[in-house]
Amino acid sequence: PCLERHPTRRKITIIAMPVTASALLLSAAGFLIWDTLRFRRETMRDLETQSAIVARNTSIALVFDMPGDIGTTLSSLETRRNIDNPAVFDVDGVRVAEFVRDPAFRRIPERARGWAAADTLESAEILRPILTEDQKTVGYVYLSTELDEMWARFRAQLFALAAMFLLAGGAALVMSARLQRAVSGPLTDLSRTAAAVSNGGDYTLRASPGRHDELGTVV
Repeated sequence: PCLERHPTRRKITIIAMPVTASALLLSAAGFLIWDTLRFRRETMRDLETQSAIVARNTSIALVFDMPGDIGTTLSSLETRRNIDNPAVFDVDGVRVAEFVRDPAFRRIPERARGWAAADTLESAEILRPILTEDQKTVGYVYLSTELDEMWARFRAQLFALAAMFLLAGGAALVMSARLQRAVSGPLTDLSRTAAAVSNGGDYTLRASPGRHDELGTVV
């Protein structure tokens, strides 16, 4: 009912814009969700890879009780900006060595044993056993990472998609305004002809079809 008060040209624009906006919003939301999930999967995969490397490089040091060598191995992760709070625990779960990049984001448990991987909205972490060549457990390695980069990436993409949405919406508005003339033009001409016949009483006036579709048949 609310559309009945508007001319056909405006009705077409009113109908087209929500459809276009919905399509753009769904596409943008799908892309953001896909990229965020992909980033989290890659983060966990990287933690698994790095934890396996640390476990392999610290197994001998754990067997011969060399915490200094373990600390050196953990310090080598300083160049890996996406790895925070690496730590190594002995077979009883007692922390042997750790490397804290930023004390404000220290997330190292006091004791740790087992094999686990988890991620939250703020961080991701992994705990895995350290095995010798004969598959004997001699300790555990713990790695974690903050997901600040993921959220910074999310915000940047959100702003970019918002700008693209506005540009695409403006382009759709301009295109719909031009294309709707193909539909509303013949109807407008027919309306003007009918008004002229009604007001002037000249029944010889005819609207020019100018096209060969349904609208042309109506005209």
